[in-house]
Amino acid sequence: MSDNKDMRETVLYKLSRGAGLHLFTNVALVSSHQDHYAPFESSRAEVSEAVAKSFLGDVYAEMCEAMLGQVEPSALFRFDVDFQMNEQSLDTLIGRRAHILFLESHAFMRMFTHRFSHFFH
Repeated sequence: MSDNKDMRETVLYKLSRGAGLHLFTNVALVSSHQDHYAPFESSRAEVSEAVAKSFLGDVYAEMCEAMLGQVEPSALFRFDVDFQMNEQSLDTLIGRRAHILFLESHAFMRMFTHRFSHFFH
């Protein structure tokens, strides 16, 4: 959200206001406390008390409301993932490893798509 000084003119803000999520039967938001690249509440499209009081709290709340307002509550699912990471690397320490595992972990993807296969029919 650094492409414009006015947060309501940023590309990400404008995308949040666009239509589209209502077209999905299910919306799954996946997050991890181990991911320090994407804030936990942001991944879940939630506004915590701390975020609400922050500098961008109003803007962020508007974005979440615009996105989730398109989704039936019964179609919204939030998943918290805890990756087992035995290695100690710089990526693990700074929280980057969990962020990458969402995309690179074939085991996670297979488990998720198998366990929640009804989301994909």
